[in-house]
Formats: sequence, structure tokens, C-alpha cells
Amino acid sequence: MIKLVVFDLDNVIIDGEAIDEIGKLANVEDEIAEITEKAMQGEIDFETSIKDRVKLLEGTSIEDIQKVADELPLMNGAEDTIARLKEEGLDVAIISGSFDVAQTVKDKLGIENAYTNSFTVEDGKLTGEVTGPLVSGSKLDVLKEHIEGNDTSLEEVVAVGDGANDISMIESAGIGIAFNAKDSVKEKADVVVDEKDLTKVLDEIINQLSTDVVEDDETEQVEEAEDAEESTEKAEKPKKDGLPESDFVLADTMEGVRKQKDEKEAEIAKVTDEREEF
Repeated sequence: MIKLVVFDLDNVIIDGEAIDEIGKLANVEDEIAEITEKAMQGEIDFETSIKDRVKLLEGTSIEDIQKVADELPLMNGAEDTIARLKEEGLDVAIISGSFDVAQTVKDKLGIENAYTNSFTVEDGKLTGEVTGPLVSGSKLDVLKEHIEGNDTSLEEVVAVGDGANDISMIESAGIGIAFNAKDSVKEKADVVVDEKDLTKVLDEIINQLSTDVVEDDETEQVEEAEDAEESTEKAEKPKKDGLPESDFVLADTMEGVRKQKDEKEAEIAKVTDEREEF
């Protein structure tokens, strides 16, 4: 049974890479995009890529970055998908190696939790340093921390992503969905969606929810049938020689057998006398 759906941010919840858009402010978008692509393909490790990209943004105004965050385009179908998942009573979260801009998107969509990295800021400008759980940690680490204490297991999670750093959570979740993803991600996913429309992901989740309901109903029906059959078997269990079942145990010595015989004859005689009186 699905309880949680977790999404990557860049190219999944939003249509684009947030850091590429921020890079335009510092006129380093090409350099950043090149590093981003290498990281997405798994050619360089994510920690190196994130530090190198943020270093290029040193001196950028945090106020200007917030303006970019406000204008980040949502992926087609994002609003409808998140709204429907919430209607179904599912927990929804964002786990992204991106930055604080995700908080703006989270609030816009009404998502409760977003786990991201953070820029280090001094005097309103980026220092070129980055902190956060996803600088050196994996998305699976963050996911495990999120579900711990929430009465949710990995089997009850749907993870949606597109890049190499999403693989850890995609292959560990009950259902991993590769959304317009790199080939390395598709190989690990249970479901592949190649359309830039999050409602296609929603369709897959709703279908699974329907399957879960049917399976639960079938399991309940089987259990009820087994209970009914067991009750019937007990009620119809044949009695030996047409007599009621008894817990009587035959004594293991002749003297004991004679004593049991005398006791039974006495009981029969007593019942016979009572019937005659009646």
C-alpha cells in the first residue's frame, strides 16, 4: 500500500534546472550546465559537481536568486498531480540536491516537506559555499530519515526522479519511477515515463492504488472463506460410531480398566433410574 510519494525537483517538479537558471545571473550558465549534465550522467560524483557549481555563483545576490525562484516554471501537470495525491491521503515530499529555491516551489504546491541543500550567504551574497544533507549524503539516506517514525516502510514509497543521484531512492523504494530520465536511471526503475507530463506519473500511481485495493479485498475474501470453511468442518466433523466426541482416555492397566468400567456402569444405572422416575 502506497503511503508516500517523493519527487526530485529539477526537471521533475519544475521544468528545468534551478541552478542553471541561477547561473544566468552570474553569466556562468554554460559552465554550470556542463557540470550539471556530467553529474546527471554519473560521470562525476554529485558532491564534487555541487561544490564546483556553487563556487561559480560566488557574489550572486540572494535577493536576485529569490526572484528566480518565484519564476521557476512548474512541470506540466505538477499542480494537478500533487493536488490529487493529497486528495488520496498520500504524504508528498521533495528530496533534491538543489537549493533553498525548492522551498518556494514547495509552498506554491502545498507540499509539506522539502529536503535540499542551502547556499551560504554573507551580506546578502553567496559565498560560494554550500551546506546540507545532500552535499555528501544520498537521497536514500534522507528518505530513510523522513520515513523513520512515520510508520512508513520503503516498500510503501514511490520515488520519482531523472538523474544518477536519484538511483539510490528509486531502486530502494517500493515503486521507482524514471521520469524523462537518463538511461542509467531507467535501468533501475520499475516504471519509465518519457513524456514531460507529471499526470502520466499520477496515472501510474492511481493504477497501483486501485490494484492495492483489489488485492486487499481479495485477501480479505479469501480469509473470510477460509474461516467459514474451518467453522463448517468443525460443525460437520463426524462422530465415531455416531456417538458424541469424548475426552475419555482408556487406563493403561487392567485394574484401571475395571475401575473405569464400574464407574461407567454406575453412571448408566443412575441415568436409567432417573429416567424411570421421570
